[in-house]
Amino acid sequence: MLTEMKEELFRFGIQLRCIEEEFVSEIRGYQDLLNSMRVAYPAAGIGSLPLGRVIGASKTLDIVEDLRRGINRVVFAPETVEPSGSDKMVCHDCGCGC
Repeated sequence: MLTEMKEELFRFGIQLRCIEEEFVSEIRGYQDLLNSMRVAYPAAGIGSLPLGRVIGASKTLDIVEDLRRGINRVVFAPETVEPSGSDKMVCHDCGCGC
């Protein structure tokens, strides 16, 4: 999926890079999985945000679809992502949509 997205976004002049980092985290639910991935698009002022913060609640519980949705959101609609420090932040960035 990421290879396909890389090709799709390249047509718009956007370079998709995946950076793997080693860390240890206990995944106790889907929201933890969402927030173990971070999305950034500095050109649009989006720093490194947890995927759950970018997409809110998952509609499908499909990590591939959620990752695609998050990447497309920061690239094509960055104004819809609440900025860091916003008073509209979810209570604990878990992705539950609260």
